[in-house]
Amino acid sequence: MISGALTAGFALLAFRLSFAALAVEHGVESDVVWMFAVLVDGGAVVGTVGVVMARRSGCSAWPYWATVVAFAAVSLAFKIAHATVRRSASLSP
Repeated sequence: MISGALTAGFALLAFRLSFAALAVEHGVESDVVWMFAVLVDGGAVVGTVGVVMARRSGCSAWPYWATVVAFAAVSLAFKIAHATVRRSASLSP
């Protein structure tokens, strides 16, 4: 129970920091940017819950692991792109 609450807290903080910066930097409306965050990070959360539930019920967890990996890859790709844009902008004369 405590680990679930801590995980949810960390996820909320990461969500808030990542997408607040994205909105400010790219001028995205705040009522839209949260939807993107929910889709990407929410997919990873759904996959993680699926892994736990599949393991508890004795079912195969590989489809859920594939979901976790796919959404984590999307999240990582966007974070790298975001960092690259920021670095390029700071290096411009």
